[in-house]
Amino acid sequence: MAKRQSAALQRIYDAKGAQNVLLLVRSSTVHIACMKSGNATTYAFPLYTNNEKANTQPSLHEMTNCKASTDIDDPDIIHLLVHIQERFLYHYILTMRPILTLKLHSYRTLPRNALAICMALTESPLDRKKICQVILIGEKTGKVMAIPLEHAEGSKMEINHLFGHTTSMITDICMDPSKSRYVLSADRNEKIRVSHFPQTALIRSYCLGHSSAVVQLACCQRSQAQNWMISLSKDGTIKLWDYMNSTLLDSKTLYDSENTQIDACKLAICPFTDCIAVIMGVHFALLRSIRSEDKSPKLEIIADSTSTSMYGTLTLESEPLDATFLPECSQSEHTQVVISYRHSPYLRCFQVNNLSTIPTITSSEHFHAENWFSFGTYRSDLQISP
Repeated sequence: MAKRQSAALQRIYDAKGAQNVLLLVRSSTVHIACMKSGNATTYAFPLYTNNEKANTQPSLHEMTNCKASTDIDDPDIIHLLVHIQERFLYHYILTMRPILTLKLHSYRTLPRNALAICMALTESPLDRKKICQVILIGEKTGKVMAIPLEHAEGSKMEINHLFGHTTSMITDICMDPSKSRYVLSADRNEKIRVSHFPQTALIRSYCLGHSSAVVQLACCQRSQAQNWMISLSKDGTIKLWDYMNSTLLDSKTLYDSENTQIDACKLAICPFTDCIAVIMGVHFALLRSIRSEDKSPKLEIIADSTSTSMYGTLTLESEPLDATFLPECSQSEHTQVVISYRHSPYLRCFQVNNLSTIPTITSSEHFHAENWFSFGTYRSDLQISP
């Protein structure tokens, strides 16, 4: 049931530099591309397990999860969490300016195995007027707990148990995009729970309708799609919900669940277009959400692995592992989707155009990953472009 992957993608928007920052964690290295107007400045850093034994590196062949978030007080700082073998949590700090650097900030062993992590905002226990960042962890025992993002090396880990899913395993958790008012959690028994945050004893709703384990959740971030959530399940379907009202808006079947063995499961949503990328084993699909004034919103499959031409275009034989979007803030008609692979070419970017009419997909002309990244070496002596 564990999510095993050898490469993970995270995307952060650097507002100060007006650029997308793409983080690719692969083979004990984090590759970073700062992308602006079709140009990229690239870097690579080794992911050391601790500062004293710099020659020892974590094994990322059993990476469970990876999350990145901008610091709430300093926009030049990005927090990168790497969750390995369900039990070990590494917290790295990426400093954007004046020189791009990456360092291991803390290392923690979780009390129990977990499959899901995410970052959330909450009131500081010492000063309620101050907002702080916490890490939410979904354990395999069915419990969700919170730990502070900041952790002093060698100190006892502060743990706050929030709630639990009865006799089930937490498979994913995420926060709603509106000031972290709710935490959404999924389990192996087909349930999705929407809880108030941080008063998680108060349940807002349940979203029920899947017939197998729910493996991924993601909330739509546009104001036009407020309260929309996408869920991905091992029953072979992707569903669109109004999670505040427990309403199923639409559902699409992506593959035959009875005859398919699924390993990697990833779900990504473009924050400006609501374009959706899905990876389930060897299956890949791009979808969009369609909304009209007089009809309920619908999901439409733009492309998937059943198309012979699309199979070759998306290089699905190289086994896709993760996906993320690199949107332009001013564009609602176009976006770029980046896919990481287990085998060569390791990373590719595709341009998705005309999302409101007849979408088309082409390989991005400005994205040359084979020239940007050297997957066997790293450099950390470069300064970020002004």
